[in-house]
Order: sequence, then C-alpha cells, then structure tokens
Amino acid sequence: MSPELELYNLLYEGVTTKGYQVYDHLPLENETAPYPFVIVGDVTTAPAVYKDGYSGRYDVTLGIWGDGESRLKVSQIMESLVPFGQGFFATKNYYFQGRGASMQKRILADTSVPDTVLTHGVLEMVFQQV
Repeated sequence: MSPELELYNLLYEGVTTKGYQVYDHLPLENETAPYPFVIVGDVTTAPAVYKDGYSGRYDVTLGIWGDGESRLKVSQIMESLVPFGQGFFATKNYYFQGRGASMQKRILADTSVPDTVLTHGVLEMVFQQV
C-alpha cells in the first residue's frame, strides 16, 4: 500500500474513533448527512527520492462542515483533531512526523447551497515521511 493511502486511512480511522461522522467525499444529496461531519479530503504528495531511500511530504486537508449556527462546534471539532497533525505516527509500513508548525486552520462561511449558509472549517495538516 502507498504511504499516502496508509496515512489517509490512519487519519480516517482516527477521526472515526473520536466519534465524528466522517466521509471521504462531500455527502451526496441522497446520503442525508447530519451536521456536523468531517471529510478526510485531499492528499498532496511531494516526493523526495534519495539514493538510499524514498521519503516525502504529505499535505492532508480535513473539512469540518456544520450548519450556519454551529461555528463553535466546528471550531471545537477542529481543535480536537489538531493532535493528529503533531508528533510521530506509524502505519503498517511507514513512519510519519506531523509538522504542527506548518498546520493551517480556517473557518469559512459557505453559501454554495442555494438559500443556505454553512460553516466550513478547513484543517490543513502537513506530514513528513521519516
């Protein structure tokens, strides 16, 4: 299994164990997802190849979605997920170090759904394969 997929799965399982509703995509209209929920989203890989090995930087985006009245809850969920982006983590085949100083957090008002205001938290985590 690739390092980015193992890291993705580790984060997905971690968010699930926190008790949050988690998806790998924005829920479709027929999925009726209750707010708030978390999406373990995009993974961007910047590989680093050395003569004696392979490493890389992995940027992972977590989206926390709530209705327009749940800014506090979105913020609390985001804060509870921050520890996943800090320290050392091992998957079955790889080791990663979370780069907490490179993490970014944003909370946005989203009006992409007609006549609806949603709260969208964006947590961008950075990991280095070690």
